[in-house]
Amino acid sequence: MPRTALCLLLTALFLTLARPVAAEDEAPAAPSGKPIFVSMVPHFTVNLGIARFLNMTAETHVGDEETKESLTEHMPAIRHTILMMLADLKPEDLATARQKEIVRRDVSRAIRKTLRDMGGENNIKGFYITSMVIQ
Repeated sequence: MPRTALCLLLTALFLTLARPVAAEDEAPAAPSGKPIFVSMVPHFTVNLGIARFLNMTAETHVGDEETKESLTEHMPAIRHTILMMLADLKPEDLATARQKEIVRRDVSRAIRKTLRDMGGENNIKGFYITSMVIQ
């Protein structure tokens, strides 16, 4: 095989393998337009066992205005779901970045499920923790 063809083949293989992969349960980002984030206000505060608590702020990335409206409309049910999930955690469940990422993905799934159960638009791209304090 000529050297040029081999270089092209290896380059194509490298580019294919080096392509970023979307995180599990995360929808790929929309190719155009500004991202739409919905602030989960007020922040979340839950007890983590005895004499410990979690204070967290977050944003939800949605794919379109319809989903933004649906998320806002169903916010009480969504906040309830998130608060119940967070209340089941212990401080050691949030000890590492990997554990926090698992919680973030679980919350994304829970938001999608809640919207689906409520009959709302469901183009949720992700849930992002913007602040987290455990005391």
